Amino acid sequence: DRDRDRDRDRVRDRDRNRSRERERDRDRQRDRDVPRSGDDGNRGRPAEDRRDTKAEGGSRMSDLLRDKEEVFEYGKADEEGKVDGKTVVAKKEEPNFEQSGLLAKATNTVGGIELKFTEPPDARKPNRNWRLYPFKGQEALDLLHIHRQSAYLIGRDRQVVDIAVDHPSCSKQHAVIQFRLKMWETDTGESKSDVRPYIMDLNSTNGVFLNGEKIDPARYYELLEQDVLKFGFSSREFVVMVAAK
Repeated sequence: DRDRDRDRDRVRDRDRNRSRERERDRDRQRDRDVPRSGDDGNRGRPAEDRRDTKAEGGSRMSDLLRDKEEVFEYGKADEEGKVDGKTVVAKKEEPNFEQSGLLAKATNTVGGIELKFTEPPDARKPNRNWRLYPFKGQEALDLLHIHRQSAYLIGRDRQVVDIAVDHPSCSKQHAVIQFRLKMWETDTGESKSDVRPYIMDLNSTNGVFLNGEKIDPARYYELLEQDVLKFGFSSREFVVMVAAK
């Protein structure tokens, strides 16, 4: 009887020990299944695998940061402000203080028509009575006074010109007579100044002729008394004169 009792006790102890071992195994399994903070589910994996996962995570983070970089000059933005899947951050436009020319264009118009020239800084109203004497062949035409303003526009467009030339070879804005302040020194070193007339071809189609010679466009030529001007293929001649004081 005592032997049977000892056998039962041994079986009971063995079963009890096995039960305890199973409980400890279950506890260890639960610990492996529940990731700790910062483990990212790597608990129980080999150290080499954890290092690879960490490196892959760092690479993914770098890619994410790179995707967030500002995109300025390449790709085409879609409606959602993306360029090739990247967020677009528009460049802030820098202030531009350069002259746009719009003000000069707005102030250099007559009746909404833009003039082909702008008066220079040394433009002046003449202080002497300059005149143009037109001739058509041997016929003298009406005298033109050109001392009442600083510039006289010549051409076919009667909406803007001061002196009309109706010949079809002449441009709408053909040339300009511009009075400018001229300063010089005499042989004795004395400073002199005078307001003198200049002619400039405004890039006309058929040119301006000064004393029979065609002048270069967009360049001022000083006019002297008795100079003769012709415009295009018109037969009219304009003789430059100044009235005696």
